[in-house]
Formats: sequence, structure tokens, C-alpha cells
Amino acid sequence: MLKVSWLMILVLLVGCEEAISPLEQGDPEAQYAEALVLYESKDLNDRQRGFYYLEQCAEVLPECAHGLATIFLQGVDMEPNLARGTAWLQQAAVADYKPAVNDLAWFLVTTPDDHWYDPREAFRWMQTMLRLGELTAAEQDTAAAVFAANGDFRMAIRYQTEAIEMANTSDFDPRELANFERRLEAYKQSQCYRSRRSCVPIRNSHNNSVYL
Repeated sequence: MLKVSWLMILVLLVGCEEAISPLEQGDPEAQYAEALVLYESKDLNDRQRGFYYLEQCAEVLPECAHGLATIFLQGVDMEPNLARGTAWLQQAAVADYKPAVNDLAWFLVTTPDDHWYDPREAFRWMQTMLRLGELTAAEQDTAAAVFAANGDFRMAIRYQTEAIEMANTSDFDPRELANFERRLEAYKQSQCYRSRRSCVPIRNSHNNSVYL
């Protein structure tokens, strides 16, 4: 009969524990990384697994909450759910996750849904975004849209012009750049931007712009 010492058994058990991957251990960053990979798949089952991982890590990582928000807002593999999407966006934005702050501000000033349209709240989130550091071209575009919706076309033109300049010096999607340029022309005509809706800018109580 083969004799195995308790020491050998202990070594084998420790080895098994070390073989468990971070994903199997429920590591949030591993779950997020796996979700990103799975959502590249054309297989619905893979994407459903990706959704499961995002749900698992959303309470810990703002990146995961932001991912869920994107899925609900865009209606990826489901009907869009603005209530759940904005709730997850707000959770990630409160954690100062800049992409979520940007997306929340953009959503609040461009949504065609009057229930969610809120330029003043978008302005508050834009201030948070500015506090978090230098803006990307897309974030400059968001800031411009927020200023325009709040009736500050001088600042909207400034930020949109900077967005276009930044986009022209990088490998930027030409279709998005064309959208940037169209919005700039609208701002020059004192027209704000809203998706599939006409846009009427608001003013503060003193009918003055607030400059940052």
C-alpha cells in the first residue's frame, strides 16, 4: 500500500489553492478584465457571462458600474433601461471615475427624454470633471455641450474649438470629428445640441453666464 505523509498532502492542498486563478477567487479586477474580453465575443452566452462578472464587481469597482451603465443605456442585448443605467452611472461618478462623470454629464444634456434632461445637474458634474484633471477631446466636447445647454455659448465655442484641435492631432474617428464640427457651427449660431430634439438653452437666475 502506498503511504503518503500528511506533509505531502498539505503540500498538495496548498498547490491546489495556488492554482486557483484570481477570476475564480472573485477578484474584482480580474472579473472586469474578463468581462471586457467576453463582450468582444459575438456569442450571446459569452456576453451574458460578461454581464454576470460586471454585476459581481460593480459594487467594488467604478469601472464595472460604468460598464453596466453603458449596457443599460445603450440597450446591449436588452431593451434600454435609463433608470438602471443612470443609477450605475451615478454610482461610478460619485467615486470620481472620470469616464462615468463625462458620460453622465453628456447624457443629462443630450438625452431626448424630458424626464432625464437636466442641464443644471450636468453643469455640476462637468465641474467635477474639470476638477479631476485635463480633459480629452471627447470630454471637451461634453463640456461644450453642457455650456451651450446652459446658455453660455462663448465657453461652448471655446471648449468645442479645443476639442476639434485635440482631435485633429490624434488618431480620431473622422465621423466623430465631423460631429464635433457640426456642433461647433450650431454653437456659433447660439444653438445648443440635443439628440433627436430641438434644444433651448437655459440661463441662470440673473441671466448671466458662469465662466470657468
